[in-house]
Amino acid sequence: MKKTFFHFKLLNGNNTCHIFNVGSFGFIGFPNGGFMFWKLVLAFTLIPVVEIYLLIRVGSVFGALTTVLIVIGTGILGASLARTQGLKTMFKVREQLQQGIMPAGDLIDALLIVVAGVVLLTPGFLTDLAGFLLLIPATRIFFKQWLRRRFESLYVRHTVMPPPKNIN
Repeated sequence: MKKTFFHFKLLNGNNTCHIFNVGSFGFIGFPNGGFMFWKLVLAFTLIPVVEIYLLIRVGSVFGALTTVLIVIGTGILGASLARTQGLKTMFKVREQLQQGIMPAGDLIDALLIVVAGVVLLTPGFLTDLAGFLLLIPATRIFFKQWLRRRFESLYVRHTVMPPPKNIN
C-alpha cells in the first residue's frame, strides 16, 4: 500500500516557502521536521504510563487507600489554589483594563493558572507536580518567560512588525 502525501506551499511575508505534508493518517508535518501527531501520541501514552507506574510504586509503599487519599487530597488542594490564584489574577486583569493598561503579563498568568487547574484535576503525581509548579508564582515566572518568548517568536515569524516591548 502506497502512502500518499499532499504538499501545500505557503509564502509568508518574507517570500520564504513552507511546505506542509498532510499524510493519509491525518497528521501534519511541520517545516521544523517535528510531527504534532507523534508529540500528541507520546503525551497521551507516555505520561499516563509514567503516572500509573508512580501510582503503583507509591501504593506498594504506603498502601492503596493512602495513595488514593493523597491523589484526592492533592486534587482538592490544587483546585482550591487554582481558584484562589485565578480570582486574584482576574481582579488584577480587571483593574488594569479599567486603568486602560493592556494586562498581557496577567493574561499569560491566567492561562497558566487554567492549565495548572486542569493538570491538577488529572489524577497522578507527575501531573500534580507540574500543576503545583504552575500555580506557585515564584516558579510560574519561568514558564511565563518561556511562553512569552514562544509567543514573541510566533508573532515575529508571522508578522512584519516586531512585538511590542512594553508588555509587563
